[in-house]
Amino acid sequence: GAMPGATRDNAPKELAPVRGLTGRRPKEVGGTENENTDELSDEKDEENKPVPWGEILSCTPVRALAYVHFCNNWGFYVLLAWLPSYFTQELGVTLTNASLFTLCPPLANIAVASFVGPLADDALKKGMDVTRVRKTAQTIALCGPATFMAAASLVSYNGDDGAASSGFATVALLTLGLSLSSFSYAGLYCNHQDLSPRYASILLGLTNTIGALPGVIGVPLTGYLLQRTENWELSMFLPAILLYFSGAAVFAKWGDAEKQSWG
Repeated sequence: GAMPGATRDNAPKELAPVRGLTGRRPKEVGGTENENTDELSDEKDEENKPVPWGEILSCTPVRALAYVHFCNNWGFYVLLAWLPSYFTQELGVTLTNASLFTLCPPLANIAVASFVGPLADDALKKGMDVTRVRKTAQTIALCGPATFMAAASLVSYNGDDGAASSGFATVALLTLGLSLSSFSYAGLYCNHQDLSPRYASILLGLTNTIGALPGVIGVPLTGYLLQRTENWELSMFLPAILLYFSGAAVFAKWGDAEKQSWG
């Protein structure tokens, strides 16, 4: 029941239900019918506005972001599929140890991901430009793994005798390198929202579709190259290294974190 002493005037006003994707509501439940109708009409017009596909597909930062997403995922999918075979066939690691070693990069990735976000937030709070934060984070996420992959290739190449020290060094280098890919969480994975808060989900769906192609192309291509060359460094590492560095260059040149006019 009503509280003692409560009156019609001082009772809390009932809020109107939230309507539409924008999360707005009419000013008052008791507003005039014309006021509420006008507001709902404006919201409906905004909601029914067609997706600007032409502007999205022709936007240079979106294209750059899609390519970066492709490059970023190449190493992830290829190594996820081929690392166990690489450890057993190239490094001479037992199957049991190969399974354990394969867990090292994802675990390190999770550990680094825990402080990447706070680092980016601190940089923004200190006044660093958003575009600079995104480009810095994504450069680390791409150039870091590429550099450590190159080092792992050299260690593996010079350790053809299958020595345990060479194997452990290779695993350590790959783990360190792939852990840095977590910086993409403050780079490309935030960039969709930067470019267009309204269509961020569409942009992510678009670039993520392109980012899934390495799983379809990269994994069998690595197997084909391995069959032709019988060289793990050329088949697995070199394509990933080239794509990582090219992705970093593309994002540095054409990437942007400014809200687009259509966004």
